[in-house]
Amino acid sequence: MTNKLQSYTSLLMALCAIFFSSVFINILIRMGFAFDYLAFDLSDLIGGTEVPYLTSFIFILFKRLKQAFLIAVLMKLFKPSYIYHVIILGLGFFYGLMMSVQTFAGGIREVGVFLLGIFPHYVIYILAVDMMYKFYSGKIFNRSFLKFITVLLIMLVLGVIFEGNFLKIFLR
Repeated sequence: MTNKLQSYTSLLMALCAIFFSSVFINILIRMGFAFDYLAFDLSDLIGGTEVPYLTSFIFILFKRLKQAFLIAVLMKLFKPSYIYHVIILGLGFFYGLMMSVQTFAGGIREVGVFLLGIFPHYVIYILAVDMMYKFYSGKIFNRSFLKFITVLLIMLVLGVIFEGNFLKIFLR
């Protein structure tokens, strides 16, 4: 029973973070605080699709490589489960915050824009972080560092390709 519960811990943490951040932001919005500056605007996203592909690809790739390096260093220095759960909590909090802000800014249409803006590449990035967690915690039995780096780089490049192209398909 405890193994099954431990396998769902990160999912439960993410759902709780989404719920509590959404409730908290909704309370703040009802109290009069403005969070409209955080909302994705469709015109800004359309303007972002006019950037040359190679420029955006290189920029996003270096950004994601720096993030992956930071996560790897933190998982090496501290207990990997702590870092993994902090990342999952942070993503859950961000997701709940953005869903609430998008709903108040423009309704369900803006929520759809937000979901299209994060969908395919965030799933790949979360899988990459999960793979890093399993590697550094010793849950991957074949601990070849070269294989780990190769698969991680492939996942990051795939995520960058989706991040740069997926939304452009829907905004045309």
